[in-house]
Amino acid sequence: MQSPNRRYLPAIDHLRALAALLIFYYHAYQLTYWDQVYHRLPTATEWIHSTQFFMATLIEGHTAVSLFLVISGFILTYGSLDSELNVKKFFANRALRILPLLGAVMLIGTWMLNYTDLILFLQRLTPLGGGLDLGPWTGVAWSLAIEAQLYLMFPFIHAALRRGSVSVPLKILALTYLLRLGGLAAGVTLVNLTYWTTLGHIEQFLAGAVAAAVVRRYPPGRWLGWLAPVWVLGIFAVLHEYHLLGGFHVDAWWRIFFPTVEAIMWTGLVVTWLEASRALPAFVSSVIKYVGEISYSIYLLHYPIVFILVNRHWYFKPEDLTKGILLSATFIYLPAVLFASWLTYTLIEKPFLDLRRRYVSASLVPPSLRATVEES
Repeated sequence: MQSPNRRYLPAIDHLRALAALLIFYYHAYQLTYWDQVYHRLPTATEWIHSTQFFMATLIEGHTAVSLFLVISGFILTYGSLDSELNVKKFFANRALRILPLLGAVMLIGTWMLNYTDLILFLQRLTPLGGGLDLGPWTGVAWSLAIEAQLYLMFPFIHAALRRGSVSVPLKILALTYLLRLGGLAAGVTLVNLTYWTTLGHIEQFLAGAVAAAVVRRYPPGRWLGWLAPVWVLGIFAVLHEYHLLGGFHVDAWWRIFFPTVEAIMWTGLVVTWLEASRALPAFVSSVIKYVGEISYSIYLLHYPIVFILVNRHWYFKPEDLTKGILLSATFIYLPAVLFASWLTYTLIEKPFLDLRRRYVSASLVPPSLRATVEES
């Protein structure tokens, strides 16, 4: 992606690709499983359970949203820490990043469903969230409102980190926990509070931003890359334990802490992968980078595409259910998603991305960070 604001980090596009593919396989597994076994969608309290170690990460793949938010906090901070933000240009760039594709996908949804409402359509495009419900066409749009709300906090976080102060991020985190505890005391459904709202994701964005500030001031050594495989295994272990405790739909008190656990595990992966990614062969890296580059299109388009294909029962049906789902996802759903994402990236995303302008002062940014390619 071309931008005048920060240096290119291939590792960030690798991680974007990981997040996009994890959420894709998560939805592909969930939708196909329920269609093939029960011939319907799950209710709000039903969940797939497995005792297999690695399956837990697939079943709990909703955590990819947290990885996306850690990446956002990290990359926005990484290239802008040495300069004051031009807030107006910053928000203009964010709008050019998010709104054109979101608006286009919603417009397609109105064509498909033959339904719209102008006020609700416009509300969906704001940080307020909610708005027009277009079924699978707005299936993942809720998270974009959360990201937009976090963008509104970023200038304050950025200013604090530029001063070398962590007091503002810590106060934001303290207020977040106070509000979660208030929700717990009031009997609020913690699943909703800690996943479907900004209160469930603030520390993930904060952790990414703080990690970027630390990495900029204290560049990690190559040795850190060797920790990446161990860290990945730890992520599998955490998600396996989370799944055994009940997974996504469990409404237990400890859920108020799980967003912080996600923040730690994904931030650790970002920091270690910055060094570990150097070991990838150039061709492999370039392929993964491109998937990361079109990851926003993948994110918005995968759900309606998979939903339609599953609705038509266009999937393999071998005796081994999990094997059939993974084969269907890889060889039927994924090619369709990648092709559609390539089209929307080149036709919709990129023309608007090219309109973005510098929102940091070039004279204050170190030469090593003055590049025209970014990951956000």
